[in-house]
Amino acid sequence: TYLLLALFQSMGHFTLQGSLSLLYSVVLCGVLVLAGDKLNLKSFAALTSAGWLLQLAMTFPYIKKEGYRFHFRPDFRQKDYWMFLRTGVATMFNAALFLLCYLINTRFAYAAPEGTISAFFYADKLYEPLTTTLIYSVSIVLFPKFSQQYEQMEASAYRQYVVHVLKNTLLLVLPISLLFSAFGTPVIRVLLEGGSFTAQDTILCGSIFTMYALGMAGFFMIDILNKAYYAMGKTLVPMCVTAGVVAFSFLSNALCSWLFPQQPFLLALGTSVGFLLGGSIMYMRFGRGKGVKMPVKQLVFGVLFSILMGIGAYVVYGLFIAAETSKILLVVKCGTVGVIGMLLYLIAMGSMVPTKEILAKLLRRKKA
Repeated sequence: TYLLLALFQSMGHFTLQGSLSLLYSVVLCGVLVLAGDKLNLKSFAALTSAGWLLQLAMTFPYIKKEGYRFHFRPDFRQKDYWMFLRTGVATMFNAALFLLCYLINTRFAYAAPEGTISAFFYADKLYEPLTTTLIYSVSIVLFPKFSQQYEQMEASAYRQYVVHVLKNTLLLVLPISLLFSAFGTPVIRVLLEGGSFTAQDTILCGSIFTMYALGMAGFFMIDILNKAYYAMGKTLVPMCVTAGVVAFSFLSNALCSWLFPQQPFLLALGTSVGFLLGGSIMYMRFGRGKGVKMPVKQLVFGVLFSILMGIGAYVVYGLFIAAETSKILLVVKCGTVGVIGMLLYLIAMGSMVPTKEILAKLLRRKKA
């Protein structure tokens, strides 16, 4: 299903990404409403498996439209077939980066306070759809573009193109990452607190989600640059970076669990630091070479202003919002602070952030 999704994305069918799980979600919601209390673990697993087939069914209209024909006999004589297998193995390993780090986090959380494993679980379930929506959606759209540009450009021009695209998107991801980090606890409070999920659980889960959010920009760089290397037919650098991040997460978690066993948020922080280090090293390595200019000034200012905005949002929350008891008002107040923070960030960055360019493209799409 996801190979077909990538194929049709390369043909310009970007709306399939958003509608892929539509039929599955409708059927799942219907079954849960009508027979949710009768489902056991096996029946729910069977329903989930059927959902994958429903996702495949959503690709059928595009298969018909493009006249795609399945060939079930692999041709081992084709050179591209072996390149596809090599890239496929690398892609699976690299795509499992966060999962591997999450498993490491929970492995070393054994000495932490009761409820820590559950806190990691809920933080992961919130962080995963967030990264899927924000990061994977961007990378899926960019991947076909990278492949197209690589075929048309010289190596140095292609590297400069990727560096420029990543800089523009990174300058927008950075402040969003810091905002989610500043509002990590209230986000958990609004979405999860209630019933058996106590205020203490909110603080524990919120601290873990906050640390994960800090590494969002690093995770974003790794994912985008993986796609840029795939377009070049290179898989060694992405695999080495992924292995390095996993190793760093393991070592930092082992150290933190030994020195600070009662501070589980440090385990998530170790993972985020690994993402940021891995993404930064990968970005600098990709930008090496004659004729490639790295946007150092813009990125330094972007990091600086994002940190200041994040600290400001955290201070405002602690002084004026933390005592709010209404979840609705909490959403309104945090949302207002977040919007004001983003506006101040864009004003401070000025022309270094391509705000006008992005708005112009959006307006052109609406008119089209």
